[in-house]
Amino acid sequence: MTSFTQRYISGDHDGVWADLRRLGSVPDALDEDCRAVAFATMQRVARHVDRLAEQLTDLGLVPVMPIREPVTAEDLKDLDLLRAEIGSVPPALDACFRQVGGAWFAGDCPALSECYSAGSQYSAAPILPDPLVLPTVQHLRESWGDYQDAVEDDPEVGEDGFFFDFAPDELHKANISGATHEIDVTPPPHE
Repeated sequence: MTSFTQRYISGDHDGVWADLRRLGSVPDALDEDCRAVAFATMQRVARHVDRLAEQLTDLGLVPVMPIREPVTAEDLKDLDLLRAEIGSVPPALDACFRQVGGAWFAGDCPALSECYSAGSQYSAAPILPDPLVLPTVQHLRESWGDYQDAVEDDPEVGEDGFFFDFAPDELHKANISGATHEIDVTPPPHE
């Protein structure tokens, strides 16, 4: 049987991810293969994010946060510590932190009718843009710390698990009140 990784590298990107989603929980026997697919995927993502960051800068994007925060050796060490503290980090999220790092494409860019800090986003474009935002390991560290503090103050908070606020929604990215997209990072129960 051809591994998911071999299929992915051969170009069956959509098919592999469709098959992985159908798996639900990843069986231990496929864990390494699934992590390799996530790693290869995020290598592609990193190349495209760098290309987009360069092109957006050329278009005149003035970001409100650093447009790119590449992964550092210190980030990788902290991610390993966080994985041990949290109990797990989903493979695709782990690979994103290791390969891509942070990105913040929200900001002011007249060429794209995007205005985050200057004027009203509603009047600038009929549809709200939803620029790419990817968190850093530092953001995971801060979120984990906030969660631990909340559980210390109220142990019942921990009953729902740890949900990482991965990225702001399109309203937040338009500097309008909104919410965040969250990822459940709660470790699966031990069987």
